[in-house]
Amino acid sequence: MCRGVCPKVFFISCIIILFVSCGEMNTIFPSGTSNYQVGAYVISPVKTSETPLSMSSYRGSGSSDSKLIKDYSIVKAGDVIRPAFLHHVAGDPDLTGLQVYMEDAEGNRVNEPVHYSLPGKNAEGISGVLVPVHDLNEGLTDFSIPEGLNAGQYTLFFNVLGGSNILYQSRQALYYISDSDFSVGGLRTYMPGVSDGPQLIPPGTTILLEAPIISGKELDPYVVWYNGDRKIGEGKLSEHYHHLLWTVPEINGMQTMKVEVFPFLAGNMPAANTRGIVKEMSLPVSDKASFPRSFGDAGGDALYWYQFAGNVNPAEKALKNNAVLVKTQESPPRWAPLSSVYGLVIGEDDIYRIPDFSAALNTESNTEYDFYALHIRFAPKNEGTLFQGQFKTAGSDLLSLNLAVLLEKDGIVFHIQNGQNMYTEIIPVDLFAAEDFLTASLNFYSFKNKFSAFLELQNPPSSTQEVSISYGGTLSGGGTFSFGAKRSSAEEPVTDENVPDTKSPDIAIIDEFFLEHIRKTADI
Repeated sequence: MCRGVCPKVFFISCIIILFVSCGEMNTIFPSGTSNYQVGAYVISPVKTSETPLSMSSYRGSGSSDSKLIKDYSIVKAGDVIRPAFLHHVAGDPDLTGLQVYMEDAEGNRVNEPVHYSLPGKNAEGISGVLVPVHDLNEGLTDFSIPEGLNAGQYTLFFNVLGGSNILYQSRQALYYISDSDFSVGGLRTYMPGVSDGPQLIPPGTTILLEAPIISGKELDPYVVWYNGDRKIGEGKLSEHYHHLLWTVPEINGMQTMKVEVFPFLAGNMPAANTRGIVKEMSLPVSDKASFPRSFGDAGGDALYWYQFAGNVNPAEKALKNNAVLVKTQESPPRWAPLSSVYGLVIGEDDIYRIPDFSAALNTESNTEYDFYALHIRFAPKNEGTLFQGQFKTAGSDLLSLNLAVLLEKDGIVFHIQNGQNMYTEIIPVDLFAAEDFLTASLNFYSFKNKFSAFLELQNPPSSTQEVSISYGGTLSGGGTFSFGAKRSSAEEPVTDENVPDTKSPDIAIIDEFFLEHIRKTADI
């Protein structure tokens, strides 16, 4: 008999020793202490029609205004915290009370502990404000946030008491945001190109996801993006992570997208066992969907064509000069939406140069010339330079022949200059009231040592006069061309000296750029 029992006893003893050393006894051998699951609800004030907000009542933990902190870890000024045993503990002979207190990120207590104690079971040596309760399941009163507490990450500690002993301890991190605004709207998705609104998404399309975030200046929310359960991007709101470019998989079906937003990032990652504000959406992906239209699809010889479908590469249909746009600053491209589509952000801090702009301007023939139409589809945001260019001579020297398309409060401006010869004309339009993309076409050609150009706006249809400026030498067609430009010192905006590193405003969002070439016969 001993031979049959002793090995079993020895094996069980080894298991007990192993799990005691690992701290897992409560998991393996259930007892009274194994059910001590403690948490807390955050309860927000509910404004009623009879009382102002300052006199609001608080709904109980079963209402929609009450959430477990582990499921929603954001606490504001005016919220209350209600500790709770998450499993029924009535009748447990070992249990005498619960101690709750709060610490900051450095481990300093920020309030005096609260000791919830059953009648006649006060424990010696347990610190805190004594709160007698008759039922540890239903009778725990609210735990108040200390007055004047700074916004930050804090930890709630729960000590389950058995007399003077701590039977069980747990903790829960939370984000206290004081009076700061913090909310997240429903997720939105934007397509590249000209879109007619909600539609199926072709597989392989690069879309822009947006989480609309409202945040007080005291906070810098941290955004985590998911496709299903797979993390696909994360970063701070100040780093523009409320927007995320994402390429749809090459498969048909619904894609589940999710974002979780925390009010700030206290360490290198969100605190364990916490939840921010979570929003989800489903994307319909189908190979039956058509790719969004673009105005370059109308035809013509595309010398340069950029569709800005999540990159600054040339479109596949461009006939030649397939050069990638060059950003003059060492920072990644920025993208922003308007209406149902998105585009490339340009501005004083986001200037792009078109390398090798070598349209072969014809200056030899007396009967034919090359006509160019440079189309820019854009959404104006602020005053500034939309596009500018300076041509070269055949000897590779830059000629003082400047073209510029400017955005001003009174309209869109066409500017051309060669030395002292200068012409400026404005197309009056309320640019910054536009709720959709506009299209400007800069038309130019060279014939018999004269450079001619004019500007058209397609919506609403309008145009400047055609202007011709004489020049000496022969144009090569090359030059320096760019989107966006720095202000001159005379144009620098006045800023508050107490606000360092003021970011320059965005000038426009560009959806598409298309340089069309048309051979024309001179009307002699």
